[in-house]
Parts: sequence; C-alpha cells; structure tokens
Amino acid sequence: MKRVSTVYFFCAIFTIISLSTPTNLFSALKFVSRNSNLVINPQPDSRVGLNKLSQISGFPQDSIIKIYGNNAPSSWTEAYTDEVTIGPNNIHQPSNMVYNNSNVLANLSTLTVNNSNATAPLPRQIINDSSTLISLTTLTRVDSNLILYLHRLEKNNSNAIVSAINTNNLLVRSNSQAIVNLSILVNANSNVIAASSALAKTTSTAIIGAQKSIRHNSSTIITISRLNRTTSNLINSLATQYNAIAQTVATHSHFVAHSTINGKLYFYKAGFDVSYLKTLSLNTPVPVSGNISLNSNNKNVTNGGTLSLGGDLYLGSNAYLTGGGFIAGNNYSLQITGSITLPSNSTWQITSNLLINGNDNTLAFGPEAQILLNPNVSVTLKNMHIKTSPTNPNIPILKCVDQTGILTLDNVTIDLANDFSFRTGRLFFNNDVRFTGTSRFIYQSWMQSYVTPQSLLTFDPGTTLYYYPSSTNQDLLKLVDESAGIYLKGSGTTLQTTLTGMRLTKGRLWLDNKVTITTTATTNLSSVTNLFTTAVANLSYGGDVSPNGLYLAEPNTSTDTIALYRINASSITQLFTAASSSNNLIAVKWNPDGTHFLYNGNNPIGSAHINLARFNQTGMTRIWNTTISSANHDFAWAPNGRYFALLIDAASNYINIYSFNDVATVTLVASTSVSGAANIIWHPNSSIIALGHSSTVRLCTFDGASLTTLSTLTLPTSSTTSSGLAFDPSGTHLAVITTTNLYVYYFNGKTLSQITGVTIASTSATPGLLQWDPSGQYIAVSHNASTRIYTKYGTQLASITTSGTRGLRWLSNGTTLFFDDTAKVYFYTMNYTIEKSARQAMTNGLVFGNSTLGSSSDLDVYFLAGARIDLNGMLFYNNVN
Repeated sequence: MKRVSTVYFFCAIFTIISLSTPTNLFSALKFVSRNSNLVINPQPDSRVGLNKLSQISGFPQDSIIKIYGNNAPSSWTEAYTDEVTIGPNNIHQPSNMVYNNSNVLANLSTLTVNNSNATAPLPRQIINDSSTLISLTTLTRVDSNLILYLHRLEKNNSNAIVSAINTNNLLVRSNSQAIVNLSILVNANSNVIAASSALAKTTSTAIIGAQKSIRHNSSTIITISRLNRTTSNLINSLATQYNAIAQTVATHSHFVAHSTINGKLYFYKAGFDVSYLKTLSLNTPVPVSGNISLNSNNKNVTNGGTLSLGGDLYLGSNAYLTGGGFIAGNNYSLQITGSITLPSNSTWQITSNLLINGNDNTLAFGPEAQILLNPNVSVTLKNMHIKTSPTNPNIPILKCVDQTGILTLDNVTIDLANDFSFRTGRLFFNNDVRFTGTSRFIYQSWMQSYVTPQSLLTFDPGTTLYYYPSSTNQDLLKLVDESAGIYLKGSGTTLQTTLTGMRLTKGRLWLDNKVTITTTATTNLSSVTNLFTTAVANLSYGGDVSPNGLYLAEPNTSTDTIALYRINASSITQLFTAASSSNNLIAVKWNPDGTHFLYNGNNPIGSAHINLARFNQTGMTRIWNTTISSANHDFAWAPNGRYFALLIDAASNYINIYSFNDVATVTLVASTSVSGAANIIWHPNSSIIALGHSSTVRLCTFDGASLTTLSTLTLPTSSTTSSGLAFDPSGTHLAVITTTNLYVYYFNGKTLSQITGVTIASTSATPGLLQWDPSGQYIAVSHNASTRIYTKYGTQLASITTSGTRGLRWLSNGTTLFFDDTAKVYFYTMNYTIEKSARQAMTNGLVFGNSTLGSSSDLDVYFLAGARIDLNGMLFYNNVN
C-alpha cells in the first residue's frame, strides 16, 4: 500500500478537532505539543499581540521563546495594554493565559478522557492505516460532512473510506452528500473501465452504450490504445452518433484557410498546424496525436493561427507542441492524456473561457513560455503537475492581460524553477494546490483572490508565499470559509509581507517544521546601477519595450524606419529594420499583449498619421492608419487592449477612441471634444480616461461608446502645464508631471486629492515622461536632461543624467528601467534592500482574524508538533473567540 503523505493526516485530524472544540476556544492559537515553538527573534520590532486574553491554547509557557535556544518561562512576557503584547518587556506580569494542559479537547472524551495531550501523537499513528481514523465514529457523529475533510487522506488509499461506507452508515447517515462530494474518489474512476483489455479487445461496444456516463470523462475511450486496431467498431459507433464517416488522417494536416470540422469523426494521427491569422474550428471526440502547432513558422505568437474549440478536445499521449498561438476555448476543455511541453518562447493566448485538464499528467513550460489570458477570460488548470524552467522574470508562466482575467488552479502542483509573480487578475485555489521548489510565489495583483471551501493551499519546504500587492490592501488573499486552509510545510518555508502587512480570516493556517514569518520586510530602493547602454543613432522621441520585456521597438527619424531588437541579459540584438510608411517619427507604444504597436509620424507627403502595426520576429506589417493634425499628439492603449485613444487635432480639440477587436479590425467608437487636451492615460479598469488640459486634469468615464466628464482638477499653479500623466497599477493614485513640478493625487473613483507636490526643475524644454513601478511605490520621471526616481510621497531616491530622455518604461519585473535619448538606449537595474528599521504598526503586520467583523472572521491557527516558527516583525492575533 502506498504511504499517505503526513500532511493530509495532519490537516484532516486538526480540522476535525477544531470543529469539535468548545466555541470559546474554537479559534485559539493552538500549540499542538510541547515541542511546538514560536521564536521571537531578538530585534526591537518583533512582537506578538492579542486583542484579548486566553486566546492561546496548548503549551505557550514552553513554546513562546524570545531568543534562540532559551525555553525558560522567564524568556517571554505579556504586557497589559490595549493590545496584549508578548515581547521583551514587562517580565513576570500576571497571566490569564492557559499553560500546560488546557483540556481544550476535553469534550472528545473518547480520545482525551483526562489528558488532551493524548491527541498529539495520533496523526503519526494513523499514517499507514487511514481506517483507524474512520473507526473513530465520535468524530463524525454530529456532522457527517466531516468526512469531506478526509478527501486528502484517501487520495492514495481510498479503500479505507470506501470499505467504511459499506459497514458504517454512520458516516453518511444524516448527509448522503458527504461521500458524493468526494470528487477525488471518482476523479480517474473511468480508467478502471479503460484499463480492461477485455473491453478493448472484444466488447468495445459496451462503452458506447454508456455514453451518458462518460460524456464528461472520455478518458475511458482515450486510454484504449487499440482504437484503430482491433476495435474499429468503437470508432464506427461514435461516428454514427456524430452522423459522420469515421476518417483517419495519417499525415500532418496544414490548415491554410479558415476551416471548420464539426460533427465529424477525424482521427489526426500526425497532428496539424494552423496558418497565420487563420482559424480552425474543431470538434472531434477522438484524441489528436503528433505535432500540433498554431504557429506554422514557429515564430512569435502574433504570427500564429487560432484553434477554436467546438467541443472538448483531447491531446493523445503522443501529441506534442511546436509553437504558440491563440486558443478560443468557448467554455469547452482541452484534455491532456500524456505529459506535454509548451516550447520555449511560445505563448498560448486564451481568447475565451477554457478548462485545461491534465488528467494527472505534467504540463511543462520551456524558458519564456507562457499562458496568457485575454481580458474577461476565465481559464482553469486542473489535475496536473506544472513544471517550470528558469526564465525571464518579466514572463511569468501564467498571466492575465488585465484585472478582469480569472485563473483557477484546481488540484495542481507547481514546481517553481524561479520566482512566479501573479501581477493582475484573480486567482482561485480549488482542492489541493501546492507550490514546490526553492523560489517564491509573489502575489502582486490588486484584485482579491480566493482559497475556496474544502481547499488547501500548500507551500512545500524551501518555497515562499510573498504577499506584495500593488496596493495597501491587507485582505487580497481570502480564505472563503472555515474549511479553506493554507499549509506552510517547512523546513525553510517563508511567509513574507511588505509593510502593508497581510490579514487572514475565516479559515485555517497550519505551520509545520521550521517556518519563517517576516513582516518587517519592505522593498526599499537603495541604489540604481547601469545594466548596459547601447549606442543607436538617430533615435526620435520615444522607443518602447514590449510588455514581456523581450523586445525593443525604436523609431529612427533619419531613415524613417522602425528597428526591432531582442533584449538580452546585458545587450540588445537587432532583429530587423522595417519601413514605417511615415517620416518624422515620434514614438512607439506597444499594446498590452505585445502583439501590435502604435506609432506616430508624418507620411511622405507631409500630413501626420497614427499607424498600427502587427509584429513578429522577422518583420512588421502596417495594418491601419489615420490622419491627425500633428504627429506630436498623444495616444494611449487601454490596459485591456481592446481600445486605444488618439488626440487628433489640437485646433478642433477632440479625442477619438477606437476598438481593436482582433488582428484585423479597427473601428471608431467614440469622438468627443476635449478642449485643448495635450496628453492622455487610461485607468487600469479601462473605463476611465485622464486628460491633461494645460493647467487642469479632466477625468472622463468611457462606456464603450462615449466619454462623459467625471470631474476636473485645477493644478496648483495656473501657469503650470501638464505634460504627462500616469495611474499607479492599482488605480488609486494619479501622478502628474508639469513643466516644473511632480504631483501625486489620491483617486477615490471620482475625484482627486493631492498627497505630494515637489519641484523638479525650473523649466522643461521637452515633454516630460513618467511611469510607476509595478509595486506602485516608486515613480520614474524623465524631465529635461535627467531621469529621476521618486517615492509616491515625493522623496527623490536617484537621478541619472542623460542628453534628453525620449522613451521610458519600467519593466514588469520591477527591477529594470528602460529609457532612451537621441543616440542611446539605457537599461538600469534597481537595487532593493530589506528595510528593518521602518516602524510597523501591529495591525499592519501579519494579522490573524478580524475582530471588527465578529467571530465569523476568526482564523484557526495550528503550530504543529515539532514546529519552530521564527518571527521577524509583527504578529497580531485579532480573533473574537
């Protein structure tokens, strides 16, 4: 029998114990045994706070340690203040806290009788025999739903529960759904049928008669390797259902035009590819084998075709990928029946809702491979092991284009080869989700994400959960109810936050082995170092780096061309130079998914144009342009990539907004008078636009068809002229640069209120540029002959002298800053340090529970047997019960 992982038994038994604990100690901070330790590191700001007494159960006298190696009771204290604090002062204060034997579990008389310590060794006793736990009927007498929490126990030994159901109806007496909801029991159940060679040899029609049973789990059919040998009647029977003639395609198929295969039974044995800008709509129940490519020339994703699913599509065990492309899921699934790799430098760009079911196989990502979610798209990755490769930190393996994307991880293990930053959109963690490796999962999104009911988010030894959102919200990682949990497994596991802190409520937190909690950490920009500088002659106003940090587009004002470069670790390599069809080029701006860019300039006969070009690694194609009054006018992409805005004519004073629905369609959707606007920027939600109007900033809402003024702000000095605008990543702050000043405003969703105003120059001869870093803490400002970095509160941190900056981009990794001038491109590295001296409020540390919302927002915390928790910073236990 396969040994069941210890973590599942810990989680199950402690869940059961906590559900059976008396109400007044339901959410106590539980030390499971005498060798569970909370070590308060010897530094001034490390403290533990309680909002009321008697909230620690177990063995705190032996378990809370001030200094490494000192277990004496006098080594910790508690102080009676508005927040009870355990720390280095007020030794030997009187205590109402429970010490050696709290009998927390006294009500479980069968287990504890006279000594609650009896339960401490129990999990290790039942590791190899889960039926032991099943026989403890006391645990399930009141609420048979408790069995739901045992689904992790039976993943590798389900017989224990299955046999118990047959002999002990007590488990399901009051709630028959208890066992029904154990989806893992039947997760791969149909494989039992598929593995039967007798069915495959002589009675394959038996499966056909059960189509309704296996409609959503056709791995039954897929794993029968004799589909095309001795069981051809199986295919023929399926063909009858689809009203089609069964057809085997033995050679590789090339789809060079828009094609639809729907309701036909095609068996692609050698795979297929889809040509540039073409769509294959495919619906076949037979698994596809061989080489599958949505990018026939194996170039950038923008050169790929689209696979549009008309039904669930199965990739056979011998299928393999050779390129990226677009996938329209259409709410169907992509079923993987053997391990598969997304090749290096490839992107699957998902354009509509999709489920990718790994069926317990591995999905590997080559270097710089990525799954990219378009706006308003939901993608679920289910039942798979994700294996990553060392890659460019600007290219996370999973990314939402904007905040409307939703990524669900369902029964997934992610093996981290380097740090994985989730920067935009929402995450849902379903069932068992595990991070392994020696790197960090960095949560940077400003949207709230969820650990769903009866789900466990686990961080294995060596991994780090780093809560680093681009906002000051502590509550963006939410445990939905008391059955949701986070398990820090140790040894060497870290829970890290910035000075914003992190708050966990409602669910459960398990701390095992050696875990480090660091809350005093904040990324402080300490210095700036030149990574490399490259001479590039005749640059005009403003090149731009693609959102994935791989490509640089530079307009050349002398040759009227646009040069594309590949960005390497310490250099750039030119890929091509393309005619721009314009002259006097000004600037380039990439769209959010890096497939297209806008650039402005005059055409050969003198009138100004805005141009839209499609990009691939060997060239660019201008696909659209429109006339404007001056090539100097500003333009900007919406963060969702579906719209772009152009300032058309300073004399007529109006703005045009265009929709960009696919690779070929541009449509004018709004045209509005803007009374002298000079620069524009979109809010991260893509529904608000800020316009710089000389000495004012005008905020407008955009509903897809028109602009409506929301509010107008007058800048502090009437002679000041706005020359640049930028929203921070969370959309809560707007930075404005003028000819002489930098201002930062707080945005409440309607109006602006100033928080910062600093003088940056006496005058400016060139338009200013500014960008926020991905964390929303720093602002890069290019003004006159320098590029400076400020905090959002106006403190200058660095200044770099240039000959007049034209383009500016803070790369998504947060550590690299690009800018250029008329003759050079510059890449600088930001050096960050951990600031330990900054004062952190107790309520901004790691907060367990939220007493202001009542007991429904309590958090249950377990220091497991043998655990050693090293605390660097603030830990505030803020439960009601």
